[in-house]
Amino acid sequence: ATTGATFEVPGRVRVAPGELIESFWLREVSDPHTAAVGAIRLARASIALRGLEADGAMVALRDRALAGDEAAASGVFAAARDFQLMGRLATVQLLTSRSCAVLKAYIQREFGAEPGAMGRCPAMFQALLRAGRNLQEDILSGDIDGPL
Repeated sequence: ATTGATFEVPGRVRVAPGELIESFWLREVSDPHTAAVGAIRLARASIALRGLEADGAMVALRDRALAGDEAAASGVFAAARDFQLMGRLATVQLLTSRSCAVLKAYIQREFGAEPGAMGRCPAMFQALLRAGRNLQEDILSGDIDGPL
């Protein structure tokens, strides 16, 4: 594979090794994943530019905000927004990762090929349903407390 040779993937056409990176991870999954990674980086940069990465910086900012400093109160709100955004996007990043996409495809193939697989693996089936439900209810709904 490192010499540029091709090989056959069962049920597919001949594949060059370079195509594995692009072809087997659907754009519908990779685009949200890439967007989540970029947004997390921007939120981390926002926190770093405010100087809130150091130990005790958030506590000091909170104390200044509680003392009545308007700029500090605005900074607390912005930092809370960035942290909440990172928390939401971490879940999106995980659920749209390559490993999760491969696992979901494998499970779909197994359950589709053999309907009795759901009865053989009830814990896995329930976990898959729970993951989708958690994404819909906890992440995509607008009912989360916080600045967003």
